[in-house]
Amino acid sequence: MSYKYYFNTYQELLTFIAFGKDLWTWGCMSFILSSSTGSTLNLDTSNNSGAGIDYITFSNTIPYISNYYNDNKMPITMDVKLKCPESFRAQADPSNYYQAFFLNIFTNGSINYLALGYNENGPEAVEAPFTVYVAYIQDMFDKWKTYYATEYES
Repeated sequence: MSYKYYFNTYQELLTFIAFGKDLWTWGCMSFILSSSTGSTLNLDTSNNSGAGIDYITFSNTIPYISNYYNDNKMPITMDVKLKCPESFRAQADPSNYYQAFFLNIFTNGSINYLALGYNENGPEAVEAPFTVYVAYIQDMFDKWKTYYATEYES
């Protein structure tokens, strides 16, 4: 089961990232930015602090997006994978059917989207916890669309 949320432009995707502050606390598992000239920024997002947190938070990587864009201009490719906090996973999935829920953020100058994913704990996973996750992201996306229409399209 896969869900994608498409954006018309890179600007729309960036405003969603700025609007979706709840995502800023998510762990950033992968962070890759590439320019059309071939330069690539691939951050090691592992958190080795010993605090029991696997990855640095997305908020720590966000400044790199605008800096990289300003230095390289479009088109840039952004491929970011976020992992939801364990507290969110446990609330959405109290029976522990899933190891984690993920959100991929991708743009390459012409395609801009969010893709939702998960890792199961076994073959007996039920759909309900993933549905809670999808509803959470859908609600955030719907609120962003209203915000974007008010702030940028009017």
